[in-house]
Amino acid sequence: MKKVTTLFSTALMMILIGTSSLFAQTISIEAAKDSTDGTVVTVKGIAITPSLESDSRTSFYIQDGGVGLNIFDFGTPAKVITAGDSVEVTGELDTFNGLREIVVSDVTTDITLINSGNELPAPRVISYEEFVEAASPETDTAGIQGTLVRINDLITTPADWPADGTSGSTNVDAFFNSDSSEVPIRLLAQTEAIGVTPPARFDIIGVVGTFNGSQISPRFESDIVGYYDITFQVNMNEAIDSAQFVPEDHYVFAAGSFNGFSTNADTLTDGNDDGIYSKTISLSAGDYTYKYYAESSRDIAWEAGDDKTITVSKDSTIAAAPFNADFADLSDAVFGEVELFFQVDMSIQELNGNFDPETESVSV
Repeated sequence: MKKVTTLFSTALMMILIGTSSLFAQTISIEAAKDSTDGTVVTVKGIAITPSLESDSRTSFYIQDGGVGLNIFDFGTPAKVITAGDSVEVTGELDTFNGLREIVVSDVTTDITLINSGNELPAPRVISYEEFVEAASPETDTAGIQGTLVRINDLITTPADWPADGTSGSTNVDAFFNSDSSEVPIRLLAQTEAIGVTPPARFDIIGVVGTFNGSQISPRFESDIVGYYDITFQVNMNEAIDSAQFVPEDHYVFAAGSFNGFSTNADTLTDGNDDGIYSKTISLSAGDYTYKYYAESSRDIAWEAGDDKTITVSKDSTIAAAPFNADFADLSDAVFGEVELFFQVDMSIQELNGNFDPETESVSV
């Protein structure tokens, strides 16, 4: 009887252990990140990156409720993950060179695909200070490590970037345009971002990681948002010669989809006094519509005809076509020369001794 009881107890214990493993409690990613290293946790989240490593290991990031975490495994084969996959992951929490991650034992059993095609969270625009603080869990007060972010207005040396998609993973440097603060960029060989050469000025979208210092990794070609210098030009000489446009009194603007068709945001100037008004505007890649607009204290005039279009993909200069607009129905000004006679009565000042006509004069 004792032997039977012992066997029954052992079997019951095995069933309970199996049941406990089968119904492991799922916790939030935030709670998992707050756990100590070595804790086995189960979390759910949306993959914000595709698989980031080679066939020999698994690495990707998941995010939920504004909190993100790296999922990692050294084993083969690697788990194929697509951005937008909803997954459940069980593994051991670890911190590797400042990066919080869940290390799984077996990708076939510890990573479960729930569904695919989910909407990705919008990238959060972060400051340089927030980026630097994400280097370790202790300093990451904004909680952005492992999440999708956007850093705006960076400058770089395009020649330093790998020229094609066959390059291995590598690091490149960018700097804030405002103060030259450094932003290390980690280009991973398994992503579309490798081999993309940005212009000198750009915004970047990616996931914040760390290797004893913060770095950002873009996932797709579209994560590198380049800015290109577009020089808008218009020839105002015909309008000047016909006295419809008076340089001392009129202004001309570039109004378009890039500035909400604002009639005062982008003023063109004539730096060479040759009647060609221009302004260089930095625009991201894409299609834009625009028109020129002239204004003075008396009148306004939009360019005639349909909106113009431009496709931005590189630095370029728009040819200076004549400004085509009719000012006639907008202005009643008469141009020419006229003589004016000014007079002032100084007799009172003279009687009071404040003005001597023999030695003093009055001017306008």
